[in-house]
Amino acid sequence: MGGASAIHAVLWENGTVTDLGNVGGMAWNTPTSISSNGDVVGFANLSGDQNAGFDPIAFLWTKIGGMQSLGALPGDTNSIAWAINNKGQIVGQSFGGSNGSRAFLYQNGVMIPLSAGNSKLSLVFANDINDFSEIVGGAHDPKTGDSPGFVAVPVP
Repeated sequence: MGGASAIHAVLWENGTVTDLGNVGGMAWNTPTSISSNGDVVGFANLSGDQNAGFDPIAFLWTKIGGMQSLGALPGDTNSIAWAINNKGQIVGQSFGGSNGSRAFLYQNGVMIPLSAGNSKLSLVFANDINDFSEIVGGAHDPKTGDSPGFVAVPVP
């Protein structure tokens, strides 16, 4: 995965290949999920040639807007978008800062960290979201060292 093997992110649709472009770099252009609407998310390097090291930033690709960087949570340098639902909500992880890896939800142009409410768990990554906005991912319990999965259900 990645590096020189991911110079191009592509979409194969109806027998046609579409190059999704890039966000500035020539490496790690890696799609991870596609919605029924044809929107694609993933991660890519912002800069560097095809041999550049892993330095990802989450992206969203749409037929109208092309590939756009989603940025990272405040204090972080990197991110990965793992999934998108048909509402355009995106989940993933943000990292590369002093906070460790953090799960995020991106919606309406804003990336927000996910929290476990009153729980002591740290939500490390979110790897899927359905059309009911229910999110699954991985967490960390600093007290026990365990790494349980989580299901986050939106509160109306």
